[in-house]
Formats: sequence, C-alpha cells, structure tokens
Amino acid sequence: MSKIKVLVVEDDPDTREMLYVKLECEGFEVQISDNGAVASQMLEVYKPRVIVTDLKMPLLAGNKLIESVREKREFDAIPIIVLTAFKRELLNEALLAGATEVLEKPVGVDQLAETIKCLLKDEKYFEATIN
Repeated sequence: MSKIKVLVVEDDPDTREMLYVKLECEGFEVQISDNGAVASQMLEVYKPRVIVTDLKMPLLAGNKLIESVREKREFDAIPIIVLTAFKRELLNEALLAGATEVLEKPVGVDQLAETIKCLLKDEKYFEATIN
C-alpha cells in the first residue's frame, strides 16, 4: 500500500521541519512548501491526498491557497487542514474559504496525524484521495 501524500505549507522553518519529520515518522509521504504560491504550483505534480497549511504566509496566504485549491476541479474535495496560532476571526475565514478542519497551534503531531486519518476514513473524501 502506498503512503498517504501530505503537502505541508508553513512559512516558519522550524515548524515546517518539525511537521515534516514527525509526519514522515507517522508513515506519511510529506512534501513541504514555505508559501502558498509555490504550494499551489506543486499540486499538479505532487497530487497530495491531504493539505496542511498555515494561514499567515508571504506571497499567498492560507485562505487564498484554500480558495485556489477549491477552484480546481481535480482538487476541490481534498481535505485541507489549517494550523494556525490566530484566533476565532481567522479560523472562521478559513472555514468559509473551504478548509475542512482547523487546528490551533501548538498542535501535537499525534493529533494532526489522527485528524488526517479520520478525514481520509470519511467516505466523501475517500474517492477524491485515491491515487
């Protein structure tokens, strides 16, 4: 069975590296990007089954990345998990943009991995995430 491909979009280098290492240890295949603009371009090549993104980032903020993903028919049903330290108003904006789940930082990697697995068990995401 192939590994679940996760695209992590995070501008903080320490957080990005920690997520990469921990999710790889959890058995996921992880690609990383430090901004939404590059992540948007990576979709076509990498074809992730799940996207994990921060909200506040340079070049293309998380909400704009989510909106651009939702506009692409091939990727419109992919689960998108937002990780952010920002509170309610931005969390609501993320959900309105099309985020599937919002987790507040700091988030445990165990919680993130479990969230990914639960989302992929949900029947409406299953077909959209098959390789």
